[in-house]
Order: sequence, then structure tokens, then C-alpha cells
Amino acid sequence: MNHSLLELYGRAQECTPGEFIEEAMGIMQRVLPFDSGAAVRAEFSDQGEMRVHAMHAYRQPVEKLHDRASLSTPDPALAEAFGRRGRSISFDFSHIDRRKHPDLIAYVRKYQVAQSLVYIPATPLAQGLGVLALWRAQRDRPYSAADVALADQLMPHLFQARQINDRLQGGGRRDGGALLLVTDRQGCLQFLDDEAGHMLQAEWPAWTPPMLPPVLFRALSTSRNGSYTGRTLCARIHPQGKHLHIMLEPVTHRALLTPAELSVAELAAAGASYKEVAADLGISPATVRNQLHKVYAKLQISNKTALIAALNAIAR
Repeated sequence: MNHSLLELYGRAQECTPGEFIEEAMGIMQRVLPFDSGAAVRAEFSDQGEMRVHAMHAYRQPVEKLHDRASLSTPDPALAEAFGRRGRSISFDFSHIDRRKHPDLIAYVRKYQVAQSLVYIPATPLAQGLGVLALWRAQRDRPYSAADVALADQLMPHLFQARQINDRLQGGGRRDGGALLLVTDRQGCLQFLDDEAGHMLQAEWPAWTPPMLPPVLFRALSTSRNGSYTGRTLCARIHPQGKHLHIMLEPVTHRALLTPAELSVAELAAAGASYKEVAADLGISPATVRNQLHKVYAKLQISNKTALIAALNAIAR
């Protein structure tokens, strides 16, 4: 136990947000065996209904989340855990009335979650309540009282380590002022702070997490330079192993220009002629002229005075 806790807190200081949850689930599995699981950030209504903000599925397909949204029956394990926040609860799905809840029975069979152990911390995380669910596939492997007691010791440490990881590796602006969000390779959000969430909501008002907006995910996946520029935000993608790190920042004049266009614009604003810009950048004067025309069109300006003002705004 002590070795596992030391390893957990060590990973919190070393790993990126997506990597940390994967590592933490592996540590948990060695101490408290389970077949699959999920770490979720969510908000709850007073009635205990969950709205997922981000989710890390461990040995479970992301389709499980979509199927869950179509259930007419609330998850009884989740409801019980919400009512007993700060304590681990175990639930045996074989005790559910099949006649009253056929859709839930079909769901747990499809995703092999016969036995469930759920923990919701009493204190919310920075981005809403955290939920950790650990599932066993076999009906004859229920979580024992000793398992629940062990989970009560482990779970608070996991969520404390996660908050450390959030502070050190997750939230806040970075990379020149950009905001970080993390998804898996299918576009399911693993880490999303409130400010990044507000930016996505401003660009796509009808969007709801935990899946990345489809337009953004397709654009980032197919763009040659891994970027997207929309009405209110621009994004850049950086693959990191099993995860995708996405940097968000508000649309500015800088975001509208390519690196080549920005180089030409800065030299022209400094007073260089077409020939001087061309010589400095190793391109032809005709290319300089074409790029400046594109810059003027993108920035919706018509002269060098306006160009200087626009570039000064970029600098600020």
C-alpha cells in the first residue's frame, strides 16, 4: 500500500493529465483488482443526474458513454455513490429486476460490468465532482467488504494526487498564453478546465462534452499542420503517445496569418521594400506582393499604416 501511494504521488508530478489517469488506474488495479473502469469529471443535479465534462475510459470503448446516454434507467450504483459521497460503494447488477430495467440489463451485459465499485469524493475537484468506477465482469466476483475498505483508503489519495497533477501539469495558460486540453485518440476529453470549456462553448454554442466538437476534431485530424481557426478560437494539436494535447487561444490577427505571411508583414511594416523583403526571406518580389495582398485581405486593411496598427495589436 505505501509503495503504491508513493508511486501514485510520484506519477502526479511527472505525468501529463491523460498519462496520469492511465498510470493511476494501473496502480489501482495492482492493489484492488478490476477488469475495466472509468475516471470521470462531472457535474450533478440535486437529483444526482450526471453531466459528464471529461472521461478517461480504462479498458472500455468510448461507445459505452454514448450508449449510457440513451438509457431510460438511472445507474443505481452512481445514484448510491452520489448519496454517500466520500465513501466507496459496491453494487451487484445481477440483483436488478430484469422486467423493470431491461435496457440496463442489456447495457451491463454488453460492456461486462456485472460488479461495480464507485467512489465520489466529498469535496469537488477544481472542474466539478470526480467519479471513479471500477468494474468486474464476472457475477461470481463481487467486491467484498475488505475490497470496499481498501478502496476507502486508496480513493482519497488518488483524487488528491489528481489535483496535484492538475495544478502542476493541467490547468492554466501555457505555450505563449494558450490553454491546454487533453483528449484520447477518439476525441474524448480527458482534461478540460472551465476557461477552455467556455472557449469551446463560444465557438459551438450547442456543443456539450465530453467528446471534442466534431468539426474541431475532424479539422485537427486532417489538417496538414494540425491546426484549426474558427470565428472565436484557434487550435493546434500535439500528439503525445495515446493522447492528443490541444492548445486553444482566442482568434487574433496573428492566428489569421501563416508564419510566412507574418514574416513578410513584419518586414513590410518596418519599412522594407518588396525587393528588400524578398532578399531577406529568400523569395521573389512577386511572392512578397502576393503574400502582402493576402495579409491585407485577412486583416481587412488597405494600407501600411493599418498594417502597423494591426501588428502592434498582435504584440500586445
